[in-house]
Amino acid sequence: MFRLAMVVCLAAVVAGGAVADVVTEFSNPSGVNLLECWNPDGSYGVGVSISRIYLDAGGAPTGVIETKTDIYERDVFGTNGFYSVLLWSYNSCGSGFAHSQTLGEDWIIEITFDFGRQVTIGELVCGWRAPDHAANNYAWVDDQGNVVASTYNPARLGGMYTDTPNAATTGTVTTSTLTYRVLIDGMSGSDPGQYYHNAGLSALAVYLADGQSLSMADGNYNIFYQETDPATGNFSATWTDHVLGAAGSKPSFPDGSCTWEFSQAYELHGMVFSQYDYYDQFSNGRYLGNAKLEVSMTGEEGEWTTVFEREKLYWFRDGEVYIPFDIVTVGQFVRLSWDNTENLTGSGDQNQVEINEIQLFGRPIPEPATMILLAAGGVALLRRRR
Repeated sequence: MFRLAMVVCLAAVVAGGAVADVVTEFSNPSGVNLLECWNPDGSYGVGVSISRIYLDAGGAPTGVIETKTDIYERDVFGTNGFYSVLLWSYNSCGSGFAHSQTLGEDWIIEITFDFGRQVTIGELVCGWRAPDHAANNYAWVDDQGNVVASTYNPARLGGMYTDTPNAATTGTVTTSTLTYRVLIDGMSGSDPGQYYHNAGLSALAVYLADGQSLSMADGNYNIFYQETDPATGNFSATWTDHVLGAAGSKPSFPDGSCTWEFSQAYELHGMVFSQYDYYDQFSNGRYLGNAKLEVSMTGEEGEWTTVFEREKLYWFRDGEVYIPFDIVTVGQFVRLSWDNTENLTGSGDQNQVEINEIQLFGRPIPEPATMILLAAGGVALLRRRR
């Protein structure tokens, strides 16, 4: 009976012309950060490992290597190690990758991303919080061990850095992995005896070279790279502008909502909610109060499905970076609403959350030809069973 209902539904949609041809590849693939990638099952869509390699007084590796692959660990390597998660995030204050280093130790930090296929990269971006919270060097390394881009600043890094791989030759690199490598020289080197307090790598991004393609069919890349029209209502363009390391913008107070109308319908499975001041969730309690995300095909009142709601929505809640929706549904309209009345520790809106980026993940719904095949296949299956 369920199969029959499904087939009738599919046939009705096709016959009614409700489903238009959909775009299944990003229109501007070289503008999509490949690290904003989450699978529908909630797993991170890029293989990643984080390693810390100890060095001796002469700068040679001692053979003591620690490696982590669980990006959800808030304290990855202990008190003097990384203390946060999702290091390639947008948050430039108190989050992203961070570490505090014990005096008298030199490390190499390596963050390796495995794309599972050969990709041709044309741009690399990283961001460090500030010179007093940063290393003084970094290098990007391909799957052959070649350094394809690097930077050194004896005064330490701060702000955003954009590199073209192999800039002096091809201007691109084709590789299956990329490693971001940093030397933390607290014992020797340019900053001997310096304590790297809370050094924060606030952003990492990897972009395809021009002429490449990127599919949306699996629904694991941020669809706001395709759907670029701003939302209506109480909306700040900074929430979906993909500007790494930005400070974010507060929503309206005490309540409000914003609505996106997309160019096509998507089957939506989850989101990432990033805020600038996430560390305050433990002390001052900054959050988006009574947050709710709804999806609709028409945008008409009474035709919205709530896919996610939280009394307190904030970044990295209980180890949660990607937020899976309670209901996976298809829609062309998305509405985010909130009520921050209780989100106060002082007067006015001084303690509101500053939303940095909202990332949304889903796949375009099938084109009519596919719907027809599905319907036909379902009918044939029912006939064979009978």
